[in-house]
Amino acid sequence: MKNCILAFLVLMLFGSTVSAETYESAKARQYKNAIKTVDGIAITKAVNTYCVKYNLDPTLVHAVILTESGYQKYAKSPCGATGVMQLMPNTFYSKGFKDIYSIDENVHAGIKHLAGLNAKYRGNIYLALSAYNAGGGYVDKFNGQVPPLTKNYVNKVLKHKEIIENI
Repeated sequence: MKNCILAFLVLMLFGSTVSAETYESAKARQYKNAIKTVDGIAITKAVNTYCVKYNLDPTLVHAVILTESGYQKYAKSPCGATGVMQLMPNTFYSKGFKDIYSIDENVHAGIKHLAGLNAKYRGNIYLALSAYNAGGGYVDKFNGQVPPLTKNYVNKVLKHKEIIENI
C-alpha cells in the first residue's frame, strides 16, 4: 500500500512536467525521420519527379504516403494494397509497371493513378482521395459527395498535408 501511495505522489509531483506527444508532433516526427532514410530520400526524389510530370502537389502526395504506408517500402494491407503508396496490384500492373516494391515504380504508379482520379473528378481532391482509398466505382455511387466510408481517410490525409506544410 505504501508503494502505491509513493508512486501516486511521485506521479503527482513530476507527472505534470511530462506532457504526452500530440498526434501532430508524432506525425511530424515520423515524417522528418522517414525522409532522412535512404528509402525516404528515394521516395522524395520520385515524388518530386512525378509530381512535376503529372502536375500534383508533392505535399499532398507525401501526405498520402504518410497515411498509407508511413514510408514503408514493403507495406502490405490486409486487403492487398502494397508498397509505399499502397496500390492494389491490379491498379499497379494495369498502369504498365513491373515491380510493385520498387520505390520509383510504386510512387510513379501511385501519382499517375491519383492524377488520373484528380482529372476524373475535375480537380475535386476530396473525391480523388476518396477514390484513391475506396475505388472510383464506389465513389461514383455517391453522386459527387464524399462517401461516408472514406471521410476519415480524406480528413487524415488532409491533416497530414497540413502537418507537413507546417514543418
